[in-house]
Amino acid sequence: MVNELLSCLEFIKFNHTEQGIRCLIINSAVKGTFCAGADLKERSQMTQTQTSQFVTKLRNLMNDIENLPIPTIAAINGYCLGGGMELSLACDFRVGVQNKDVELEKLPGYYGLVETALAIIPGAGGTQRLPRLIGVPKAKELIYTAKKINVQEAYEKYGILNDYGKPISQNGPIAVKMAKQSIQQGIQLDLANAMKTEELCYAQVIPTKDRIEGLTAFREKRKPVYKGE
Repeated sequence: MVNELLSCLEFIKFNHTEQGIRCLIINSAVKGTFCAGADLKERSQMTQTQTSQFVTKLRNLMNDIENLPIPTIAAINGYCLGGGMELSLACDFRVGVQNKDVELEKLPGYYGLVETALAIIPGAGGTQRLPRLIGVPKAKELIYTAKKINVQEAYEKYGILNDYGKPISQNGPIAVKMAKQSIQQGIQLDLANAMKTEELCYAQVIPTKDRIEGLTAFREKRKPVYKGE
């Protein structure tokens, strides 16, 4: 599955503009499970070198997801644990998805980084992305205790899951890409240099046809039609 995802991400990275791909949604076809993490039976047969190589590949996968130029959404339709949670953390948004077969509110231990219970640590970005998302104290609580939380806690107590209304795809695709780039790069910098990053990203949207379309549509009181140009 890891190799398939890497190939898919590479295709999207280099072809999203010409293919009209504005957003990536990652979901699971398995009822009641988004991703429950690594196969522990398989991991128990790995040598130390194989384990290290596998985790490195996972880490690279999560980095590739995070660095995609388009918005990414983890549509979590069931249990999301360990590496599955790390995958969701690499996305821009995490959304709990209901379906007729699974009621998320009734799933105990729905979400969590459970690695310390197995005498390891999250190795595919969990120790870095979770603190940046919810703050250091809460991240330490979840990681140190290997606590599994339910969907309500993920939404309300920890702020891990998102609840947003307006679809991203309705907005200017170049503007959304530049907003993501500005945020992703700027958060790694001091404020002065981050503002320069924002300035450079803003400069990319000024000459676009979409910007003119947005202004024209507003003036004409109609819905804009953005083409990513």
